[in-house]
Amino acid sequence: MLSISHWFLLIFVVLFVIVSVLSYKKMNAGNKKGWRLLLILRLLMFGFVLLLIADITLPHITKLKKLPEVRIYLDNSVSAAHHPSLSPDALKNGYVEIISEIKEKAADINNDVLIKLYSFGSEIQELHSISQDIDFMEPSTDIYSIMDDDSYLSADRYIAGVVLVTDGQITSGSESPKIVAEKGFPAHIVGFGNNTPLLDIHLEKVNAPTIAVRGDQIIVTAKISSVGDFKEDVHVTLRKGDEVLGTKTIKLTGQGSVRMVKFQFPLNNLGENLFNVQVSSLRRETNITNNRSSFKITALNDQFRVALVTGGVSPNSGLIKRILESEERFLVDHYVKTKSGWSKSIAMFWRTDYDLVILDNAPSKNMSGRWVEDFRLKLDRKETSLAFISGSSVEGEMLPGMLSILGLQVSLTKTNQVTGKPHFNKEAVHHPLFSGLSARLEEISLPPINLSIFAEPNTETVKTVAFIEGTNELSLFTIGVHRTSKSKINRRVAAFLSSDLWSLYYKTLRFSDQQFIHLWWKRLFNWLAGTTGAETLYFRLNKTTYQQGEPVHVNGTILSLENPDKREGQVTMTVIDKDGKEESVHLSYSEEDRQWQGGFHAFQPGEYQYVISVIKSKGVQQTTSGSFNVEESQVELNRVYLARQTLETIANKSGGTYHSWISRKEVANNLELNTREDVLSSTRKISHWLPLMILLLLLLTTEWILRRKWGLQ
Repeated sequence: MLSISHWFLLIFVVLFVIVSVLSYKKMNAGNKKGWRLLLILRLLMFGFVLLLIADITLPHITKLKKLPEVRIYLDNSVSAAHHPSLSPDALKNGYVEIISEIKEKAADINNDVLIKLYSFGSEIQELHSISQDIDFMEPSTDIYSIMDDDSYLSADRYIAGVVLVTDGQITSGSESPKIVAEKGFPAHIVGFGNNTPLLDIHLEKVNAPTIAVRGDQIIVTAKISSVGDFKEDVHVTLRKGDEVLGTKTIKLTGQGSVRMVKFQFPLNNLGENLFNVQVSSLRRETNITNNRSSFKITALNDQFRVALVTGGVSPNSGLIKRILESEERFLVDHYVKTKSGWSKSIAMFWRTDYDLVILDNAPSKNMSGRWVEDFRLKLDRKETSLAFISGSSVEGEMLPGMLSILGLQVSLTKTNQVTGKPHFNKEAVHHPLFSGLSARLEEISLPPINLSIFAEPNTETVKTVAFIEGTNELSLFTIGVHRTSKSKINRRVAAFLSSDLWSLYYKTLRFSDQQFIHLWWKRLFNWLAGTTGAETLYFRLNKTTYQQGEPVHVNGTILSLENPDKREGQVTMTVIDKDGKEESVHLSYSEEDRQWQGGFHAFQPGEYQYVISVIKSKGVQQTTSGSFNVEESQVELNRVYLARQTLETIANKSGGTYHSWISRKEVANNLELNTREDVLSSTRKISHWLPLMILLLLLLTTEWILRRKWGLQ
């Protein structure tokens, strides 16, 4: 039954035909053939236009003839040549037999079959000669990368099958059977090797923190795997040098089982501590180099002594003391100079060794003229850091001597104060003190303050990181590591050359910048006191010695005193061999473990250096380095056996077949090598059909020529 829209279309067509006939009939009664021809042309054009408007879709079938392609992948890993029942030469001869059998069948069925040969291990290589290209030296085996290869897509050929000859040991890459099922072509597998693996215990990984505070209870977890047919008790021992921290006895059952062993102990010694974990070996175990591992933990101090020396009480004094007291690890002694003497016996200051001394408005006018020289002698006894905060009571005559301790010198003799907004430069962006805050340094706008001391660094190791905006870059805040000519001690120093620190803080109380001021000085005091140790990057490899092809895990902490965005910078690890060749590894931050992590597989045997870099603003901001060794022994030798269940799973999920080494020649009989005709169904719209558009153009042109010829409008 026709719808209303169809009835309207039909009535419109009938009316158009009637009007056209009457119009052309009256046009020229003496030229009947002419007006009939023009009428037919106009009606045809009208019909084509209706087809375009209707946008009719027609089915379209394309037949594509595709030739078969077979890919043969031969295992070239170290483990393949170490099966007791199969020598390397016998394995190579078997490879040749499989290839010959497939080629013979292809010649009998279809001469157009394309056969490609590859070897595989840690990577896939095109194979030209079995005798020359197969050396069984690949350090690891990545089977699933064979299936996850985009080169299988081809317009004129289809993959008739993939033939995989291997022992099934997967020691690298993905282990997802989902990859196999998604490819749509069969994988026919020939497995070789003994079903029972050689005995082996493998200390795979040791999880431990890279840094901790002295006195903390440390938890170390060792992951131990075992293969082979056995059930035995083994001893797992944790040592620090010659000292045994703990021994545990566990039962290992082989068969690929995994056991986790935990140790807990207090971290008592400051600095770098070296530990070793070792698992006792089995009587019949052939590879014992993977039974041990060493790791380091850096112990940081749990308490820091800080002396705050105030030459004259000012609004800065309360702010500084409040920031210091917010740090639980700071033990603060506050010495205040008054008219009647010191609020706390100054003799205690001279006798006590401090990690940090903060001079607030000192040395002042009411202090001894020898105070600066005595203070210099005190600092030379210990690696004490120094912070100087200017004030109105600072004695001008003692100032040059104090500035020299800070790595500064007087730059101007003028006494008039300079006022302007504090501004941070590029030196601040790249300093660890402002790690994670570089974006805020560029955006922040602080209120104007007065500059009361005119000084500048006189050594390359002390930098100006903030200056008064609008001046000729007069130093406001300097920071660095200073070593005087008389002393061999490297001292962390910082100087704030304005007495308006309190003003800077309180003028920003209603803004987010107030949090920045507090964070800035809290970080500064921690950096000066050394609460983060000598470094700010603490990274460690899971072991120091590896087998060739063994996974190398790196994890660590970028120590910041707050919690900046861990994704702001990019962290990379550069591994350098003895010849200077470099490999780069990117590290990522794990929210779960709260550490930076990454990994790769150990390279060829030898000693390697590594450098871990924090890159921000297209430049290296911080680095740390270390080394590790790769031994001749292979991770492939940890599990030398036929992983038949794994190979059968891959074959079944792909729609292929599994064959034992004895029946290896039968794999050729399961290959479908006939030419395939693929039928591709699609649709085409008449409005997009080019011949119809050309025909419509021809009709319009013909009508126009005839009308011109007959003198019609």
